[in-house]
Amino acid sequence: MRVLTRTFELESANKKLIYTLDELEKTQESLVATKKLAALGEVMSGVAHEIKNPLNFIINFNDASDSILEEIQENIKVEQSTNALTPFLENILADIDIVRDNCKRIKGHSTKADDVISMMLRHSKNTNIHFEECDIVYIIKNAIDNSLTVFKKKYGEFSFELILNCSEELKAISLIQEQIFTALSNLIDNAIYSIWLKSKSLLNKDYKPMINISATMDNNFLCITLLDNGVGVKKELLEKIFEPFYTTKPTGQGTGFGLSLAQEIIRVQHKGSLTLESEENQFCRVTIKLASNFSKG
Repeated sequence: MRVLTRTFELESANKKLIYTLDELEKTQESLVATKKLAALGEVMSGVAHEIKNPLNFIINFNDASDSILEEIQENIKVEQSTNALTPFLENILADIDIVRDNCKRIKGHSTKADDVISMMLRHSKNTNIHFEECDIVYIIKNAIDNSLTVFKKKYGEFSFELILNCSEELKAISLIQEQIFTALSNLIDNAIYSIWLKSKSLLNKDYKPMINISATMDNNFLCITLLDNGVGVKKELLEKIFEPFYTTKPTGQGTGFGLSLAQEIIRVQHKGSLTLESEENQFCRVTIKLASNFSKG
């Protein structure tokens, strides 16, 4: 009888040891990842700051040059309205058109680079950890407002159905508010772009662009789901979609940091889960799970 009791005690102790080792491994992985991210954040911040200043000069001087060229162009056209232009002035006018077109190209590429640098700076700032009790509904609503403002500024007016379902059981939980706001904004940005792209490419007038955002409590977990009926993601791209600098958007439209940063925030900083399911041209569903009793220590 004593042997059986001792065997049971040893088996119980062994199970506890295995569980403890697993938890230690997870904690170690998290600490290593956090240190790597912190180091990466410092490098990215330094590089981004070094690039941003000269890039700002390029953008500003390009805008100033284009304005000067536009003024010269208008003056020549005024002259053209009263007198026939000499061949020399006609050539100048044609050359100005070419140079102004180049200015537009420079503006486009510079803006793209500036977006990437701004995202790198945001990425580096997200290594600063400050947990606090947060109202998740407030964060979601602010992320929605931010995404709508950014999209409107970049692409213009766009109408779609936005459904927000937040459970009455939601409670304040410990989060890094700025990071969760950033992650949700990036995910909502992608959803809006997806349904906008589909509405542009479809001749089907019956298509009704829609985004459904829900937040519920599932036992001790906060579950946030973002569902859209946009262009979706190709099956072969699902494994690459979270890689830094990888984007499915056309050149100049995406930074390739949105999903990568969201994944870092949810999985590493908050020890939660972020999953993406999609069917091309049908839907895309992103699900976030965060422990409501998450211990940051």
